[in-house]
Amino acid sequence: MWYIYNIAVCFCVYWLSNLILWVPWSVSPILGQTLMLTVNPFIWGYASYKCIISYPKQNLFVGSVYNSLIFTLVAILSDLIFFGWIRNAMDNLMHRTTLYSWSFVFVLPYLVYLIAKKRNRRDDSVVLRDSLVPVSVGAVCLLCILYMIHNPLV
Repeated sequence: MWYIYNIAVCFCVYWLSNLILWVPWSVSPILGQTLMLTVNPFIWGYASYKCIISYPKQNLFVGSVYNSLIFTLVAILSDLIFFGWIRNAMDNLMHRTTLYSWSFVFVLPYLVYLIAKKRNRRDDSVVLRDSLVPVSVGAVCLLCILYMIHNPLV
């Protein structure tokens, strides 16, 4: 269940952060990139923290490794879906900022581990219903993005 929870949280964070960035990025790529580099680290960091402290086994570092791999793979797949399938704009995907973002998502869980390894672990184990809220929030964010793409605000 913990792996499903990680996928659900990453799905939520990916689409939430894209929703937060969409309008500013539409107005100015520099503004969008600035928000991506200032706001997104906190969102992704918190999500990674919630996943790592709920790792069901004793070694949180191993949980960080799995969290890193899951978050990176889901982020890459989501980017491919968003830029390739939804927006049909693969040329917008392959920029340095995208590679920096994927690298950041890969490294962040290890930084979170260094901060969180002395923190309290989550006492109860992750169950399927823990994944429902992140999936629901992510789905709402995805639908909002789809609406804004087809009905531009700017």
